[in-house]
Amino acid sequence: MQHPKITAKPGSRPSPAHLLVLAALAGCGGFREASSTPADAAGGTDAEARVDGAAQDAGGSDLDAAAAGDHTSPGVDAGSDACTPSCSGRTCGLDPTCGVSCGTCPSTLACATTSTNAACAAPTIVWEVDGVVVTQLATFESFYYPSQGTYGVDFPHWGRSVQAWTPQNPTPGTIVSCPAGGPGTLSLITSDNSYADLGALPARWKNLTFVSCGAQSSGDTVTARDLTITSVSPARIAGSYDILVQGAGPRAGSTLHVHGVFDLVPQPQ
Repeated sequence: MQHPKITAKPGSRPSPAHLLVLAALAGCGGFREASSTPADAAGGTDAEARVDGAAQDAGGSDLDAAAAGDHTSPGVDAGSDACTPSCSGRTCGLDPTCGVSCGTCPSTLACATTSTNAACAAPTIVWEVDGVVVTQLATFESFYYPSQGTYGVDFPHWGRSVQAWTPQNPTPGTIVSCPAGGPGTLSLITSDNSYADLGALPARWKNLTFVSCGAQSSGDTVTARDLTITSVSPARIAGSYDILVQGAGPRAGSTLHVHGVFDLVPQPQ
């Protein structure tokens, strides 16, 4: 089965055979443009959501500080230059006009945004270190290859920290697991290309690649690596994944846990 070559241009997606090559390139951040919207998001076609951490902190600002005070010129309405937020259709994240928060999400959800709306949704990727969530996003890329009957999903959008492939014509069930392996592929790359939003990930856990179960070349051990499909059709792929790594060396005694759920409309390729 042939897959597209790895390139640094948006639109390309590596095949399972190229995962180790992609690992070497991950720090440079190859990008793709194709994306779709999770079924439980509020609409749109490009799920380029990010957790609204900054938006949550910005919620208390109504721009009144900029409009208030005695710094206006005589005869000029102090509110004439005030920005009016555009939060119609947005329940979270920053509005696109003023950069003001339209709302926040509960800690168990992330803000999934498109060019026209935003809503809280189940995160497609959650990073935990020693049981503490360090970042989570509701973004993804999802692809369907009709000529091959295979699907590819990446999380987050353009970050591609988690990359998964299905076998040909998959059926619901667990298609990757430890220690058995399985017909699918599931990899984890901890390099940050700015879209992965890994600023809060401890440095000792960065720039690593995990593509199999058991002991890794880094000395760490992957004890869980599961990819489960709950529903699949040309118009939908839904499921979950779970990756657990026990640290060694500078990460001894520490655990990295990356997991997520997804319900996506794959883009035909």
